[in-house]
Order: sequence, then C-alpha cells, then structure tokens
Amino acid sequence: MTAAKVKTLKLTDIRLDGATQQRAKIPKDGVEEYAKLMKLDNVEFPPVVVFFDGKDNWLADGFMRYEARKSCLRTDIEAEIRHGTKRDAILFSVGANAGHGLKRTNADKRKAVRVLLNDEEWRKLSARQIAKLAGVHHDLVVTLRQEVAESAKKDSGEVITQTNTESATQENETVSVNGQELSLAADIDAELDSEEEADEPEPTIEDDIKQHNGRIEAFCRKLMKLVDEEMPRDDPWLQHNGRDESARAKFKDGCSTLRSCKCQCVCPMCKGEGCRHCHKTGRVTTYAYQQLV
Repeated sequence: MTAAKVKTLKLTDIRLDGATQQRAKIPKDGVEEYAKLMKLDNVEFPPVVVFFDGKDNWLADGFMRYEARKSCLRTDIEAEIRHGTKRDAILFSVGANAGHGLKRTNADKRKAVRVLLNDEEWRKLSARQIAKLAGVHHDLVVTLRQEVAESAKKDSGEVITQTNTESATQENETVSVNGQELSLAADIDAELDSEEEADEPEPTIEDDIKQHNGRIEAFCRKLMKLVDEEMPRDDPWLQHNGRDESARAKFKDGCSTLRSCKCQCVCPMCKGEGCRHCHKTGRVTTYAYQQLV
C-alpha cells in the first residue's frame, strides 16, 4: 500500500458528498471555535484526511476543520492523502472521531454504527468487529443490530432475530475490510463464546488524563514515604545544621514540580486535535492551561 502523503489541496477539490460525514450534525459552535483558533498564527491543526480514487478526493476526517477553514475565507487546507475508493473513505470515517477532535455524542456513535449495519457487506461482521471499526462498545452494536432486525421484520413481515441472522452466515464466508479478509463464522463463534466477558469501553482522552495524573500522584507519595523511612527525624547527623529539613524541603519541591506536570484538561486551543501548545497530545498541564486561558 502506498504511504499517505500530506499536501495542500484547494477546498473546491475535496468532495463532501460521499456520505463520509458521520456526525449526526456538525456543531456550529465547534466550527466557530475552530475558525477563531485558525486565525491565530501560533495555532496548528492536523491535516484533514482524504481518500483519492484516481479522480476525486473524498473527505473522510476533518469536516469541522474544513468548514472552519471555509468560514475564514481560506481557499485551501492541509490534507493527508490516502489512496482508496469512496467506500474506503466511508469505512475510515465511521471511527475517525473516536480518539480525537470534539467528543462524539451518542447520536454520532449510533449513526456510525448504523452506517455499517445498513451495508450489505459490513453488516455481516460480528458485533465486536463492527464495534472496533466504529470505536464504540460492542453492546451498542448488539442493541442497534436488533433494532435494524426488528425494523426489517416490520417492513417484510418476516421473523428476523439477531441469532438467526448470524447463524445464516455461511461457514467459510469472509468479508474484505481494509484489504484484509475477515472470517465471519470464526468471529461470530468467538463472540458468542465470550458473551460473559465484560468489555471495557474505549478509553477517552479524559481517561488518559486521569491515569496520567494518577501515576504522578502515586510516584510523589511513594517518594515522600521513602524519604520518611530512609531519613528518620531522630538521626543526629541529618539534624546537624538543619540538613534534615533542608533535604526534605528539596524533595517536597521536587514533588511540587512533578505535580505541576499533571494534566488539567483537554487542550483548549485544539480541543484534543493535537497542536504545538500541547505537543500534539491533545492535553495540557495545569500551568499551561492557566497560561492559555
């Protein structure tokens, strides 16, 4: 597969009409916020993602950035160009905002899953495979699949359930996803065998921040506990000329410095997209947050 490349494209050379926009609705306030940030010289946004099929560039990720760029009266935008069809762009788009950008609403997640369930080929994938592609918990896929089945039942008058829909899959049938042949029967069996397992929801950037801060706090506490154990206050040598308190003060200062590296929240400049202010991590420290806001 040819490696993706980044280049500047004219907005008019990018197609938005390929059913690749998977938010229930593009938030107007989000576009306005992006537009304000784009007018600042020191704010960088990651390139949008397009799929080029030899003729058209299909936008797969970055609709808010595209609209913000347009509202700023700009005529071009940085784009990561991948070779693929409109269908490849649609498949990429269903999970595009799962780990970056403005957090998806429940309606956004449901729309992404329904795109896969309404497709003749992709609907054959197991709930866990669809959940992975859409960046959602597999329970949502199970629920929506049942809704789709019930809707089909009402339309056709046939009795259609999740169980008999999946069992109708041929033993050796496969589906091609991102250039890989996925075996349906094997994955459905694995899914049914592991129904009792409780999958954890996909981690969000807020979860990442909480874990990051937790590691720093745990280290600081362990450090001060070690200081108390290895530097007893009744040690005459350490007490001489106030060395004890001086050393403790330095360790406390070190912990204060480490705690200042805790993340405050999602970067207010890029809303988690990744920019130079947050070193492309999508999050900022308490000190950086205070400076930015």
